[in-house]
Amino acid sequence: MKIYTQFELQQMQGYDVLKNILNEAELQFYFNTPIAERGKLADRTIIRKPRPTFKPQPTFKPQPTFKPQPTFKPQPTIIYTQKCTSLFSQVSEMAKEHMHNTFTYRGQSYNMWDLGWRFEWSNHKRSYGQCCRKIRRNVYGERFMTNKIIKLSRWLIENSDATFNEWVDTMLHEIAHAIDCERRNGKSDHSYIWQDVALSIGCNGKRCGSAKVDIESAKYTTMCPNGHKYASHKRSKAIELGRKSCGKCSSRFDKNYLLKQIQNY
Repeated sequence: MKIYTQFELQQMQGYDVLKNILNEAELQFYFNTPIAERGKLADRTIIRKPRPTFKPQPTFKPQPTFKPQPTFKPQPTIIYTQKCTSLFSQVSEMAKEHMHNTFTYRGQSYNMWDLGWRFEWSNHKRSYGQCCRKIRRNVYGERFMTNKIIKLSRWLIENSDATFNEWVDTMLHEIAHAIDCERRNGKSDHSYIWQDVALSIGCNGKRCGSAKVDIESAKYTTMCPNGHKYASHKRSKAIELGRKSCGKCSSRFDKNYLLKQIQNY
């Protein structure tokens, strides 16, 4: 059987009609068949019926009758207020806002975010906030800071009686350390220099806070014979060996007021 090219097939008589009915193999077979016998191909069902040019549409299915939806009942505003006004949410928003604020000290502006500082949560149980950084030296011996982070203790937010205003003051306290580090090339302490920076940006300038920790949330509870209780986060060997007494009951060591530790969890 001779194989015709596409160009040769297009020149054949009746090609324009047959191309919509036959595929390429059937066209080759049709034109290789003598003209007298081509009429018999219809009886042999070689030539297929032309394909319909349209697709039958699916039968119409009536839509179900409309059922009115129940009216929307808004959630109580109390739940929404509790989620948005929780202390952790307030402190988190406050910390993000202060990291992007611009503080001015002695005519110079300081933006923590633009200076490369970032904010993180910590799990410290004794420190409300931290100003962390690492000091490096370049090839010329010059000091520079890396890993500049301001942290607040999430554990103390949940387990202390510190108010929102006290956490704002703690955040400003750590930002004052960061500004002091930027001015003194990585150095900062609680000297009069830091206190001047702290007071200028709205902090109270005090070194330590006065919030109390929930005793039951601590890992250990330290007790004396007179009922004084303290929150402890680590086991004390001095208490286990009987070398520590209650400071409220006696200013000096006294065996009558030895402390004991109870593990809460």
